[in-house]
Amino acid sequence: MKYSLKRNSFYYNIRYVLGKKKKSIYEFFEHILFKKSLKQSILPFRDKYKGKRCFIIGNGPSLNSMNLNLMKDDFVFCSNSFFLKFQSLAFKPNIITVEDHLVAEDNKRQLEDLDEIIKIFPFDLRKTIVKDSNTIWIELRRAFKNINKEKTFKFNTKSEIFYWGGTVLYMNLQLAAYMGFKEIYLIGVDLSYNIPKDAIINGSVITSQSDDPNHFDPVYFGKGKRWHIPETERMQVSFSTAYRELNKNGVKLFNATKGGNLQEIPRVNYNDLFNV
Repeated sequence: MKYSLKRNSFYYNIRYVLGKKKKSIYEFFEHILFKKSLKQSILPFRDKYKGKRCFIIGNGPSLNSMNLNLMKDDFVFCSNSFFLKFQSLAFKPNIITVEDHLVAEDNKRQLEDLDEIIKIFPFDLRKTIVKDSNTIWIELRRAFKNINKEKTFKFNTKSEIFYWGGTVLYMNLQLAAYMGFKEIYLIGVDLSYNIPKDAIINGSVITSQSDDPNHFDPVYFGKGKRWHIPETERMQVSFSTAYRELNKNGVKLFNATKGGNLQEIPRVNYNDLFNV
């Protein structure tokens, strides 16, 4: 018989404490292994772009109504399957990231074949993606307990350890701060999802059976691709946390998405950011 433990029950809390201890032990040994195997480090990027601006691309449908080539002279972070856009661009983003193991597994070949772009992945994806000369592993601390709207995620701007926040963009925001950028612009963060009726749902994992309505390309999470049930409330909490923490450190974060549901982060007009 299937059953679930009620949040904050005695047995739930016992399981949480034991799980957290197990995770701490795992992270301890993972840290040692990471240091021993480290060849290409994130360290040379620390404050490398101090005082400059950058763009972090989400992958919402709103991207299709924007002239992305305006960013050709800027430093640009992209993530996940944004490589589907590469052929239509007059430039290639500087960095691509992935933190979700489903995305890494389903796009392994495409990610490994990418060249002329820096690839930054969490160290725990090393058994999925084969490292090349453009790949940098980082330590990403993944959450053990679901975080509700009253709590915040841990956010780092200084050390070489980064933290999970329910979206790969949360990791990218930490990377941008670590690299010294003082102005960060988000685009394509629509923060709106629709689960197609024909999708197969198993626990928190969705397997698509048709086109993806939630991203810039229908094949992004198209037929056969797997993705996690989107939790927009959790994502909003992580973006709000990042905004506040960046502000404390003198880093300005703006939302240049065309439309979308992202709250709290000040909006700016994307086209106004360029001399055109």
